[in-house]
Amino acid sequence: MGKVDGLPEINVAEIFTALRKTPAAKPLRSMLRFGPFRHETESPQHWKKVLGPSANSFTHMPYVYKFLRKMIATELQISPNFFTKEEQKTLLLAAACHDFGEAVINGQGVGDIIIIWKKPYHEEQEHKVFDEVLAMLKLPKKLKGEISTAYNIVMREKTNRLGHYFNAIEKTEYLDTILKVYRNHLTGNRIKNRQLLIGQVLTTDIPPLIEHTNQYFSIKKYLVKNHHFISSAFKYTYKDYVNHNPTDKRYVEGIEVSLQQWTEFSSALR
Repeated sequence: MGKVDGLPEINVAEIFTALRKTPAAKPLRSMLRFGPFRHETESPQHWKKVLGPSANSFTHMPYVYKFLRKMIATELQISPNFFTKEEQKTLLLAAACHDFGEAVINGQGVGDIIIIWKKPYHEEQEHKVFDEVLAMLKLPKKLKGEISTAYNIVMREKTNRLGHYFNAIEKTEYLDTILKVYRNHLTGNRIKNRQLLIGQVLTTDIPPLIEHTNQYFSIKKYLVKNHHFISSAFKYTYKDYVNHNPTDKRYVEGIEVSLQQWTEFSSALR
């Protein structure tokens, strides 16, 4: 892909071939993302069919890597010096491995925690497990060192420029996943708690993504391209989401604020 988009080549296949041979592979495959929204009657196979590659942590990472490549390439189209080659490589390496720490091995680890529930303790545990998984990989020493450095910059330090961009792109990918859920709903391929899942992501991620459009062209382009569909998803989920638990005012206030900001953003596009 590097020859096409001009970005550094990362041998993701080599990394994941090594990962498959470790005790982390099975728990990462079985770690269903957005799990609290899955009804007990829904199989992992159906969950993956509706949510796509981000349905579990194992396939989520290479998918985010590909998604991030496209977003970086979009930034560079407008501003060729937006990221140096070294920064591009750091972001891509981190993306390919960023959720190693979600593996639960021998009862140790916290798994995938939904962002609104994640605490510093969870992140500390993820970082610890990441180090353990990386140590298991039979990869060249240089590559393992590069992965460790990239992870530390993007995932541990977090507040730096690269960490900020990756966090913004990951939110965009969450949105992309729930739009898959909405598209599948329209074709009859559904999960039971689809409106709650769609509503939660719209509530949590739309306001920061709108704010990111001032800084990142790639995110603005994504939101503009999908704005009719996002508006339709809001319309579909809004009433049922608000009424899901009317005693919890956080849900009501959250989605109303998000919807208001989205409406203003959409209106400015006309």
